[in-house]
Amino acid sequence: MRRNLKATLVSAAVTVAASVALAASGSTTVQTRKVTVNGKPETVLTTAQGMTLYYYDQDAADTSTCTGTCAKLWPAYTLKSGRPTGPDALPKGLAVFRGPNGRQVEYHGHPLYTYAKDRQPGDVNGDGVFPTWHVATPGLQAGSGSSQSGSGGSASGSSGYGSGGYGSGGSGGSGSGYGSGY
Repeated sequence: MRRNLKATLVSAAVTVAASVALAASGSTTVQTRKVTVNGKPETVLTTAQGMTLYYYDQDAADTSTCTGTCAKLWPAYTLKSGRPTGPDALPKGLAVFRGPNGRQVEYHGHPLYTYAKDRQPGDVNGDGVFPTWHVATPGLQAGSGSSQSGSGGSASGSSGYGSGGYGSGGSGGSGSGYGSGY
């Protein structure tokens, strides 16, 4: 009797796990949400759970430079398998690439991240940080290291968090190096 009960429970657990996996694979992995960014209403890209997605000026297409300590504050948005999906209103441009953070989702060549200090859906605490982090929007243009807000300038300083800092450009300025702080 015990053996049959154990087999039944294992079978039920496998069935539930398979159902959850099928449901997850059919869900939209990138969504959009209206939020207020710098006092203005803005449509941003979000995770399936509604958390705001960001991009980093220092990244290039298929290249994530936020790894290690940086990735603890800016976790890469990754998928275990499959392709990222979005609502019909979201322009095509979602892809996934294999990088140091795993199978990371990108939009128009910009690797996507969440921000650890965003606590609930709709938070946009990461926009403008160092000023090289920005909310990802449906209108984000293809390219690498471009700032949608137009605040980027030519940066000087070393790049990469592990080297003790990275450059960030001000509007047309030479930029400044920030300590990693992570």
